[in-house]
Amino acid sequence: MQRSIGLFTVAQTNASLVSSGNLVAPVGMVATATGPGAVHLTWSPSPSLFAAAYEIYRIGDGEPDYTLIATQVGRNNTTYDDGGLMPITAYTYYVVAIHESWSSTPSPTDTVITLP
Repeated sequence: MQRSIGLFTVAQTNASLVSSGNLVAPVGMVATATGPGAVHLTWSPSPSLFAAAYEIYRIGDGEPDYTLIATQVGRNNTTYDDGGLMPITAYTYYVVAIHESWSSTPSPTDTVITLP
């Protein structure tokens, strides 16, 4: 039996081809302060060709946990501009590759301090 998974059609017996275990996290996260309360993020695409989007997570000084702030659709859509942040505040970011209900492990993090 054949079934479609995203861009792939695979035999039912090979449906485990796409899973969290084989989605590879993106690397090269770079967070750059671009103004007071503004950060530009870039990262390298996941090497997993079936990565369909990225979830972007952020934590700021004094916040208890990371928060999902955006989802970028498209494997090669590897930039994001975060705004409305507090000036002179440290923020740490990571991204996760996703495909349907599966997700990779988090990318390495990067921390930036917003400009005054």
